[in-house]
Amino acid sequence: MKGKIKFKTGRIGKTLYTRLYNLFKNTFNVNPEEYIGKVNRDELRYLCINDLCIIHSIIAGAGEFSTNTIYQGQWVATIVKGEITPSIPLVKKIYSSKGFRAAVLVGEKGVKAFLYGNDILLESIIEKYEPVDGLVSIVDSSDNEIIGFAKWNPRKKVFENIYDLGIYLRLLG
Repeated sequence: MKGKIKFKTGRIGKTLYTRLYNLFKNTFNVNPEEYIGKVNRDELRYLCINDLCIIHSIIAGAGEFSTNTIYQGQWVATIVKGEITPSIPLVKKIYSSKGFRAAVLVGEKGVKAFLYGNDILLESIIEKYEPVDGLVSIVDSSDNEIIGFAKWNPRKKVFENIYDLGIYLRLLG
């Protein structure tokens, strides 16, 4: 193992709450309450494992949240490298009701590279779903599953990996 794993839990702050809601409105053009529910800031918590933070909503009536509680409720978002990304299940829900938006469909070689933490090169892209000038979901073309999120870097002309499902193996493995 690479070293000690550090856990941290708590409530999200006002700034993060605003960033989260704006992400759903601006990137996916949806009302966040349709997908997250009508939760207030006190009902959104975070769990950080080293530099990876998972934002989740608490379960109504589940009792007091304590430092012994690692996770409960619905996975709402992830924060990696200071970037907030919505949870994959929520984006899948958005896509099933509204269709693809802010997404990049990627071929097999690009998928493999991305899951190892690499960026998406233009030659790996099969199709783009606007807007793609900011945060996008990376979708495996073989099964239309979301494998993570990236952000367009116009200088490098790549979609920079923000979060991919392989992070859990790299972090904990």
